[in-house]
Amino acid sequence: MGNQLPKGHKNMFSIHTVFSILCFLGLVSDVASLSATPKVQPPSKNPDVLRSFVFGNDDARCWELLSPSEPIEDEEEDEVEYWYPITRRYFEFSIPPSQSSETLVQSTSTTMIRQTSFGCGKLGYELWDSSIALCLHLGRQLPLIEGKRILELGSGCGLPSVVCRDLLQADAVLATDFWQEDGDGFDGDRLVPTKFHGMNLEYNVVAARGNKRREAAVQRLDWHDRASAVSARESFRPDVVIGSDLMYYPMDIEPLLNVLETFLVEDGDRDGADGKQATETRVFLVSALAPAEREALPEFRSKLPVRFSATHTVTMKEMALGCEETEGEDHKFLLIDIVPKQKTSS
Repeated sequence: MGNQLPKGHKNMFSIHTVFSILCFLGLVSDVASLSATPKVQPPSKNPDVLRSFVFGNDDARCWELLSPSEPIEDEEEDEVEYWYPITRRYFEFSIPPSQSSETLVQSTSTTMIRQTSFGCGKLGYELWDSSIALCLHLGRQLPLIEGKRILELGSGCGLPSVVCRDLLQADAVLATDFWQEDGDGFDGDRLVPTKFHGMNLEYNVVAARGNKRREAAVQRLDWHDRASAVSARESFRPDVVIGSDLMYYPMDIEPLLNVLETFLVEDGDRDGADGKQATETRVFLVSALAPAEREALPEFRSKLPVRFSATHTVTMKEMALGCEETEGEDHKFLLIDIVPKQKTSS
């Protein structure tokens, strides 16, 4: 267990921990004094806002909070917390009606996500801002999510799956990612999370779920093994596939394209490009652009439309995620929408 930390190291400092200590010692009067007060308050009116985001031009918003807006029951320590430091992060959302939906989407409770350490989850150990951008983008597409079966690729900590489950009222969610199991052996070039990463994802998506009437599950999916994707497709039958910042390394470009093809193209027509038939599944992806753009994104975005030209319409547009407390630090994201050609894009 070379990557694992002894129990005494689980409470490593994070920005959230530092804020709490400063407040306790009286060195700051409240968290709001550490940054500008957000222009718009979260639905709960919780004053302890760490960061507030606005996406695009229609005031789709997300607030990250220092603490939840309602009491959370104490929990027994699980294996993930025993071996690794963890941080709990809290979010609220408000997404106004849009061209595709007349419904105001607004948090009625705090969305809690537990993240771990790099030693546990590798690239998926913490939330990236792209997952927040994806949540806000999906909220603006509510009719395509509400009542649907949603599968997330490369889920990491699973925030988009949790938001689809609780806030956007998906009928069912399946959060997928890849991690080691006992006895596995991998190419040394692959950065594979530990088995505790899968446990943490299950904690967020299944064990801690707010709406227990919704179907929620976690499944191991290896992009480099097509049988793994076929298993997820056959067992879950998603209406929509989602993902954020999936492209990091060039070695994963072809495997990811193959996984998408598994969900988007009928099995019997894979061998002949002229005869391919699209499934009903739709895809929404979000990726960070410069300066946070991933190494493999340019090649992926050039190959994606070519791979699906016979069966799908692939549209890409850029949107900004602005942080209200840090003027001039807006981040650009690429929104990718893959629609079967027999359907019209909304």
